[in-house]
Amino acid sequence: MATNSNGKASGKSEGPPDWYINSRKKDTSTAGTLTFTTLRLLDLPWQYYFLSSTLGPRLLTRIGLMPLRSATPPSSLALGGSPYHKLIAGLACGTSLSQICWVWGVRDNYFPPSGATFVAAYNSLLNTLNSALAIWAVTSQEPPIYGTLLSSSWAVKFGVPLYLLGLYVERYSEVQRKAFKAKSVNTGKPYSGGLFSLARNINYGGYTLMRTGYALVCGGWVWGAIMGGMVAGDFAFRAIPWLEEYCENRVCSSHIELYSAYDVADTDA
Repeated sequence: MATNSNGKASGKSEGPPDWYINSRKKDTSTAGTLTFTTLRLLDLPWQYYFLSSTLGPRLLTRIGLMPLRSATPPSSLALGGSPYHKLIAGLACGTSLSQICWVWGVRDNYFPPSGATFVAAYNSLLNTLNSALAIWAVTSQEPPIYGTLLSSSWAVKFGVPLYLLGLYVERYSEVQRKAFKAKSVNTGKPYSGGLFSLARNINYGGYTLMRTGYALVCGGWVWGAIMGGMVAGDFAFRAIPWLEEYCENRVCSSHIELYSAYDVADTDA
């Protein structure tokens, strides 16, 4: 528990760690940007290979799980997997490309190679879990008849639009905020227009919708609920409190500097 200047307990947590505070600084890191881009691009062939080859089923069998016997003809498998597997590979592709666009065109905070590696690995892990559940007999949403992707389960029908909506909300909201902050008259001002007028952390909500939709397509309703709850919980109990406390401390620091400037002016006078 944190204490105030009088040594009494303040009731607040110790706040965000130093690495988080450093990541909020306005700076560039070419090494971090290149690291993130490379790792997100490498995730694409990995997901495609995991889904379309025998690697995924062999790994599931090794840990005691029964892989789904696909309804896809062997000739189609030789061309890269079923339409369902290609759909999932497409979701991984959309996620990676969106994040690569973010790191090159939207992000303006310090993003070192260590942070880039962690974020990329985290997203690749979630993608791989989705791919594994897509080929597990218990959770896979693959249609029982080859070539009937449009008549898939309701989890797929609902998950794909939810994924697209989340991808749009997350990225476009940040593009709107970037355009606002690019104007010198808005320096230091919080942005509450555009999609951010709907919610203070609408970009986090977009990522949650994207991850939930992705999980629905791969593992069905239960896995979609687990994924959505996990991502939303992380934002609600870690990311957002850290962000709000960082912003509060930043405002307090600005006020202290302003009052100090007034004190100096009064002294000089």
